Amino acid sequence: MSLLKLKSYFRALKPQLIVIGLVLILQILSRFSFIPNPNEIVAFMIGLLATHGLPLIMLASFIENFVGLGTYFPGSIVILSTMALTAGNPMQAIITFFAIIIPALIANVSSYWIGYFTRAKEPTTFPARDTKALFAWYGATYWHPQLAAVSAMASGGEGIKFWRYFTHFLPVSFAWSIFWAMFLYNAGKIVFSPSLFALLFYCYLISWLLWGIRKHYRISNLS
Repeated sequence: MSLLKLKSYFRALKPQLIVIGLVLILQILSRFSFIPNPNEIVAFMIGLLATHGLPLIMLASFIENFVGLGTYFPGSIVILSTMALTAGNPMQAIITFFAIIIPALIANVSSYWIGYFTRAKEPTTFPARDTKALFAWYGATYWHPQLAAVSAMASGGEGIKFWRYFTHFLPVSFAWSIFWAMFLYNAGKIVFSPSLFALLFYCYLISWLLWGIRKHYRISNLS
């Protein structure tokens, strides 16, 4: 493969490489104790819930829903813990729900714009995903914030227009948020496996990378 062609792949895969680079940097810094490990941060933040409830949950929600950051800081533990504690208190549950969903929305939109502004301007474009395909894509990934963040950045990276992305992801995200909120409000307890969700995130990230390689290969052959 020529150097020029290799550079074209790096340009086409810039959004994916940004996420991979961010994840690797955070993991390396944590591994060598330059920054606290995720377990220490989560334990510290859960300890602060009693005194800094809503601001803390808003911060955790933004970090968890921003692409790449959730692998280092699993804010979903804090989010699930807080939502579960609202069991039996409808007003507190509603306030907490909006304290979670608003920062999540801001983080998702931010991830989209990062993907949009770092995408490569391909000479030949594939047909845009139709409505059914977008709803299926978002429905399959917006059940978990880390997967949702990758989908948001991938949407921007594909050049999907903002309002099309926004009007498709918002109802799906809202539906999943209501589902988890109702489940935790009624269950009042947490069943959580961070390692499983991390594995799903990495599998999804690799799939996005391979999809980008395949797409650029096909576009290169057509141009």
